[in-house]
Amino acid sequence: MPTNTHPPGALTGYSHPKCYAHADGNCSKKISKEHFISASLLRQLGTNDTAKVAGLKWQQPETFKVLPIAGMASFILCERHNNALSPLDAGISKFAEAIENYDVALQAPLIGPDMEQRQFSGDDLERWMIKCLLGLTASNSLRSAQLKPACLDFLFASAPWAEGWGLYFAAVAGKPIHHSGSLMIETRVDPASGLILAADFVIRGLPFLLCLREPGVGSDVPPEAGQF
Repeated sequence: MPTNTHPPGALTGYSHPKCYAHADGNCSKKISKEHFISASLLRQLGTNDTAKVAGLKWQQPETFKVLPIAGMASFILCERHNNALSPLDAGISKFAEAIENYDVALQAPLIGPDMEQRQFSGDDLERWMIKCLLGLTASNSLRSAQLKPACLDFLFASAPWAEGWGLYFAAVAGKPIHHSGSLMIETRVDPASGLILAADFVIRGLPFLLCLREPGVGSDVPPEAGQF
């Protein structure tokens, strides 16, 4: 079942100017810090509450910097919207943990036949990716890129996804997938409009593609990568 990301209770009628989700008029008065990459995921992939980061707007190309996870947050969501979206952060952390667990199990000596299934909401995974991109753009961490206004509707399930838009598993037949303990995001941006047309997410080595336009459109646009 998809997670309900609508703030609970009655509509507040208030739009906080610093909250990127203020268009619904359902903000709280207090702004809060939001990690543009989920803090729980960064802690899982990092070491000693730090993360090794590359590809952000203020960094030199192809250079890594070790940053405190607590500092990788900006005042871009009010408390009300931040709390409503927090289950998506918990979900991506569990998803990445499951990938790690299966990878370890596949490398371990087999004692006997075993099988395990874990279920995750593809809808929640899509919306976490939207949340991640919105956080990166709202915090001015990407180089000259923005998202279509419809992405906010997708994040809060206020509108259905357009035909062909959404999440795809991007594995290529015959090409091996190599495990990694990292997250990589590549955005494909229309140079004319500055809009993000698609984004590649590689989560612990598993490749996913989030299409924000018809599949194939903008596939020739060079990617801009960030790695965590």
